[in-house]
Amino acid sequence: VLIDPRRDPTHLLFGFTGGIALLTLLVNGVLAGPVLKSLGLNRSSKERTRIVDSYGEHLRKSTIEQMIILLGRDHYSNIDIRTIQNSVPFLKKLTYHELRFAVRTVKDNTPLYEYSQPHLSLFEDILSKDEYKKLEAISVVELYQRFRTAAARIAMQSASSAFSLTSSSHSVVDKEEFSDQRF
Repeated sequence: VLIDPRRDPTHLLFGFTGGIALLTLLVNGVLAGPVLKSLGLNRSSKERTRIVDSYGEHLRKSTIEQMIILLGRDHYSNIDIRTIQNSVPFLKKLTYHELRFAVRTVKDNTPLYEYSQPHLSLFEDILSKDEYKKLEAISVVELYQRFRTAAARIAMQSASSAFSLTSSSHSVVDKEEFSDQRF
C-alpha cells in the first residue's frame, strides 16, 4: 500500500499527541493517590461528615414518608416489607418512632380530600401488636378533622366571594362597606 508522503507529519503529530496523553494518564493515575495521601487531602473533614450524615437522615425520613404515601394507594397494599428492605438498604431497621413520625407528617401535610389511609399491614411483622395498633389509630382520619377541614373550606369560599366583584355590577366598594365586610 502506498502512503502519501505528505501525510507523514500528520501521522507523527497524532503519534506524539497520543503518546503524551497516554503517559499523562498513566502518571496521574498512578501517582494521584499517594500524592493526595501525603498532602493529607484524602481525609474527610468533620463538617463534610456531618453534612453527609445529615443528608442521609433527611433521605431516610423522606423515603419513609413517600413509602407511607404510596401505601395509601390500593395497588401497593400487598407489598412485603422484606422485599423493600432488601431493595432499599437504609430502610432495614425501621423503628416505630420513625413510622409514627412519617404517618403523622403525611396525614398533617396532605389535604384531607387527597389523603388515603395507608395500608400499614406490612409493618405487622416488624412492630409489636401494641405499636401496630397505635400506628393504625394515628393513620385514621377522625370525624372532627373532617369537620375542621370542611369549615375551613367554607370560610375560605365565603371570604373570597364576599370580596369579589361581579361582572354585572361595575360598582366601586366604598370604604364603609369594605370595613363592614372585614369584620
